[in-house]
Amino acid sequence: MTDKLKLSEILEATRGVLQGAAGQVAFEGLSIDSRNVRQGELFVALKGPHFDGHQFVSEAFVRGARGAVVMNGDRGALGLDARSLLIQVEDGHQALRDLAIHRRLHTSARIAAITGSNGKTTTKDLLACCCSSRGETVASHLSYNNDIGVPLTLVRLGSRAKYGIVEVGTNAPGEIASLTAMVRPDVAVLTQIASAHLEGLRDVQGVAREKQALLTSVSPGGTVIVNGDDDWCLRVAEQCQGDVQTFGERRFVDHRAERIRPDAQGTTFIYNGTLEVRIPFPGAFHVSNALAALAAASALGISPLHGAKALEKATPPPMRFNVQSISDVTVVNDAYNANPRSVRTALNEIQNFGSKGRKVAVLGAMRELGSDEIRQHEAVGRFAAERVDHIVAVGAPAANILNGARKSGFPRGSLSQVANPAEACLVLKPLLRPGDVVLIKGSRSERLDRVADGLEMQSSSPPQSEGGRAVLPA
Repeated sequence: MTDKLKLSEILEATRGVLQGAAGQVAFEGLSIDSRNVRQGELFVALKGPHFDGHQFVSEAFVRGARGAVVMNGDRGALGLDARSLLIQVEDGHQALRDLAIHRRLHTSARIAAITGSNGKTTTKDLLACCCSSRGETVASHLSYNNDIGVPLTLVRLGSRAKYGIVEVGTNAPGEIASLTAMVRPDVAVLTQIASAHLEGLRDVQGVAREKQALLTSVSPGGTVIVNGDDDWCLRVAEQCQGDVQTFGERRFVDHRAERIRPDAQGTTFIYNGTLEVRIPFPGAFHVSNALAALAAASALGISPLHGAKALEKATPPPMRFNVQSISDVTVVNDAYNANPRSVRTALNEIQNFGSKGRKVAVLGAMRELGSDEIRQHEAVGRFAAERVDHIVAVGAPAANILNGARKSGFPRGSLSQVANPAEACLVLKPLLRPGDVVLIKGSRSERLDRVADGLEMQSSSPPQSEGGRAVLPA
């Protein structure tokens, strides 16, 4: 259970000016969203280019906030009475960051930080599963890995926390260095380096430079853990000093998987030649995430045996290769995010499904690829054409996937272009037959999880129209 946030602690960390009630005030937690404020929490009003939390300070108090951190202390402008407790600061984002740093400096918890082009959240959740079996663990919620999510995680660190697991993301140079200045990890994990967020990072070399910032931020005596099957990760690790460990399937790695056996309910593998490990959700690619978690847990003092037992009870994060059966059709919801490497991995993975039916790929745009966007989408189209029987492209940018498939000789009648997830459902309903496997994959902005939801909600009656279906002309 997280320690309460004391008013004195907040004032010391943020150098804020108190307006209103004083005394031994403490807050049950912290929130930046007035809609989710719970009784007794502190509301921090953040301001950005497209939002201003100060517009919702009065709502936060109505919902039970005990106080608020604001940039503007004018109670009248905020719609508050004279009794409201306010802490006035120069900048709300910096106040949140300062409070996170304060908590990090005053915790005895061992901290692990995780980054990578793919697998961050799953690895974070698997590691948290290992750690929580041995002591109180604070872990990033969902994919809270940016300049707001990371400090929100660190603020939850209390005196009883034994472990802290922090996911660290980026889409522009310098972001990881800024975040790790708060995190100060004892263990740093790098899952993969791939072509992702190229709009800000330009190329895979830029991705590598950015990810390296996490590894070089490790506390003295700490441990760096990298994917030994990823040559880019190994190159980055060469620049690190101290304890560097590797995981993967290659013979030279420190944490090795072999005899991998995936099935519809999960994946089993042998760890370092002796220990059988079972993760109870499908996808052989999750073995890499499990290895990273076991390696990090070991660096934090948790034995592989204890870690393996904990992983048996793990659950996958939402929209990350979640498999369900809908009307005898296997639907794979992998719609949380996408880049060229993760799409290829998912397309390969559905080949392991023993169904005798067809393979159908519902693919949306892969965002933030910069000037390489068209080429990367076409390349994915060519890759998909060798592995599936029908491709449904959702949204205009995804049309380049169909172009790549068409250029490779894929049947035009098996290519469909639709504008949105609702139209994708209209295409899929008459198309799908029992035994088919449907992969749903795209960047989060495409909201392709709505395709899975739509398939589940569709009635057995035929659709009134097939508006939106656009089979490419011959």
